Parts: sequence; structure tokens; C-alpha cells
Amino acid sequence: MQMNITIIRIPLLMAVAGLFLHCLSPGPKSGNDLSATQIGDRTVHNLAEGILSIPIDDGRNEYENLHYVISAFVNPLESAIGSSTYDAVNLLEKFEPRLSAAILKKVTPKKPILFSEAQNLHAQILQVANATFKPYYERWSLKSKYSIELDITVFYFSNSVENRRFSTGDYYSK
Repeated sequence: MQMNITIIRIPLLMAVAGLFLHCLSPGPKSGNDLSATQIGDRTVHNLAEGILSIPIDDGRNEYENLHYVISAFVNPLESAIGSSTYDAVNLLEKFEPRLSAAILKKVTPKKPILFSEAQNLHAQILQVANATFKPYYERWSLKSKYSIELDITVFYFSNSVENRRFSTGDYYSK
């Protein structure tokens, strides 16, 4: 019986000693030597994919579907034990429907555009996203604790499923 207890004590003592020595280590050096936990974003929250039907004026008079995903990069400004990004994600989820409505209202072209001009919609979507989010973020009681940055992580065009054609004066009437 005594031998079994000794066998258990040795690994346990080694584990405790290792943990103790790890706690006393000086940590990463200043500069470029950072640990993996100090690199990257704490949380990345992808908002729902948005799809806009864009009338393209290239002779075929067809719609192209613009697919985009806006992502929010969330980082705590204070380092605290037990800090959580749930509050920031909760804010983003409540904000998402207003963002979709703003993009639909402000970015969708009112008349057909050339396909070469459609790439400019990337900057417009990001500008509307940031302008729409800023007032919500400024009123948020926890804004001093989190940094939230928006960016577009998915942006591509696909042909319309039905490849429906449009005619003059018929934009967005269906």
C-alpha cells in the first residue's frame, strides 16, 4: 500500500513543481517575441451573409448577385481574468438588422452599372457599415473595454439563380 502512495506522489509533486516554475518564468520578452495567446484577435464575429441583386449594364441587361460578409474583430482593451467578449457579440447581433437595412438602402444602385464599376461597392459597403455602427458603439456602456473593428471578409459576384432580365423602368419592381 505504501508503494502505491509513493508512486502517486512523485508524478503529483513533479506536476506541481512544473506549474510553480512556469509561474515564476519571466514570460515573453518585449518586442517581437510574443506568445501565441498574445497574437491575433480575441473574437471574430461574422455577421450574416448579405446578397444584393445588382443590375449590370453590359449589353445582356442581367442581374448579378453580390455576396458579402462583414466581420467584426473584437479585442478587449483591458486584460482581466475572466474577461469575456459575449457583451460585444451581443451588441453586434442586435445591430445586424439595422446594418443590413442601411446597406440595402444606401448601397444598392438605383440604375444599372457596368460590371467594372461593381468592385467599387466594396468600399461603399464598408463605409456604410462603419457609419451605421459608430453611433451604436459610441452609446454602448462598455465601449471603453472593447475595440471593435468592422471589415469585409467575403466579397464576390455570382449569376442570378433565375438570370432574370430587366427592362428600362423595371428595376426592383419584382
